Amino acid sequence: MKKRLVLSGAAVVVVGGTAYFFLGTSSSGSDEVLAKVKVQRATIVDKALAVGTIEPEFEISVKSKISGVVSRIFTDVGVYVKAGQPLLEVKPDPTPLEPAACQNCGAAKAFSPIGACRKCGWCWRCGKYHES
Repeated sequence: MKKRLVLSGAAVVVVGGTAYFFLGTSSSGSDEVLAKVKVQRATIVDKALAVGTIEPEFEISVKSKISGVVSRIFTDVGVYVKAGQPLLEVKPDPTPLEPAACQNCGAAKAFSPIGACRKCGWCWRCGKYHES
């Protein structure tokens, strides 16, 4: 019985304190008077620092059909361009062509993906022999 009376009293105190905190401390009355300030012309010297991310409204991927080195740039960043207008000039990388036949043993089109002859092991890229 005593325990029940103590718990009931504690509950009343908690509910009353919460009600006072939310209802009693609000000062929404018209007793507050806002301070008046005289308007004057001046230079604003305050600065603000903001942290965040800038996300583009539209994102477009530009890809080249060939690999190589950019030799000339025809436009600047942020400039609007029209469809078909050249942006860059790409100088293609010179790629060595696979020989038609092995220079060591004469086997026709016998090269593995690494460039070594499947018959004798000679590599046309580095000029050394590789184990098959």
